[in-house]
Amino acid sequence: MPNDIERTRTYTWVDPIALAHEVMAVPGDEIDTFFTSEDHIPPIAKTLDFVVTNMHGGEARAELTPGEIHYNPIGVVHGGIACTLIDTVTGCAIQSLLPAGMAYTTLSTNTNFLRPMTKDTGQVVATGKVVKPGRKVMLASAEIRDSNGKLLATGESTCLVLPIDPRSVSYT
Repeated sequence: MPNDIERTRTYTWVDPIALAHEVMAVPGDEIDTFFTSEDHIPPIAKTLDFVVTNMHGGEARAELTPGEIHYNPIGVVHGGIACTLIDTVTGCAIQSLLPAGMAYTTLSTNTNFLRPMTKDTGQVVATGKVVKPGRKVMLASAEIRDSNGKLLATGESTCLVLPIDPRSVSYT
């Protein structure tokens, strides 16, 4: 591959297990301020270059400006980016309602792709909202819109709620 078409990207991230230990100790009603610190940005957000800008009261918001790093081989943003944003904002919405020591894991995520994203789309905003709270299972819905308000994708996630001992989270 010729050098004139190659790109390079460098970034850093925080230890995800150390971050998990901290997150599990924060009650959902305080989690929004927790993620405003550069030291608390999850590695997936660094890798895909998005930011969670709100996470409170059963709702969450994330922003991303699509770029070449998000492209698939057919020249548009890979659908997995939209799915990841939907999984992120639905999970964050759910986490915002949980007490310290409780966490969630995604059981299923459904994404409906309505319009393609490209590097020319500009900033997109994903919003998520809990639609069915519960002690064991929660359901949240999401949508992704461009800066003109056009709907690009919708989705929902079903998540299992479970107690987590932060000391049990490890790489092994």
